[in-house]
Amino acid sequence: MLAVIVVIINQTVIWQVALMVTQIVTSVILLGNVAPYREAANNQMEIFNEIVIMFVMYHMICFTPFVHDVYMKYNLGYSVCLFVSFHLVVNFYIMIKGSLFGVKKSYYLALRKKEFNAKRLDLLRKYRTGYDKRHKIRKLKRRELRAVYKQSEAYLGFKPAAQVEKELNEQVDR
Repeated sequence: MLAVIVVIINQTVIWQVALMVTQIVTSVILLGNVAPYREAANNQMEIFNEIVIMFVMYHMICFTPFVHDVYMKYNLGYSVCLFVSFHLVVNFYIMIKGSLFGVKKSYYLALRKKEFNAKRLDLLRKYRTGYDKRHKIRKLKRRELRAVYKQSEAYLGFKPAAQVEKELNEQVDR
């Protein structure tokens, strides 16, 4: 839509600005009513982005030939820079927060996996009974090893990955 507005209506600035403002207001209304994303945070972020763009477009109205005061245009330029900077800071904050959350989540999953493997190894050692003369642990047969793994999963309370991830999300949120 932006390309159509800029290319086709290139002679009349007021129509370009009016159509851009109409497009942005329409997209804010649609985003508010339809909520196209699954997570509410994504919908809210998209609405925030569109509202900031709408404020910048309202500033652009003042840069048309209808406003003759150069000093006012100069000061509005600082206001536009302030809005865009605020917009960038908020988006960078959300990106960094999401990245740190992902790192923290993967750290907790790796820690949980390490603890689980250590408990499983201890359990395997506990189930191995026969020692030879050199005090080496005898090798278990595959059938015995599978039985030990199944018992260890039941003993350790092994949970599906989705359930573990859900519990870790709850722990991280606290």
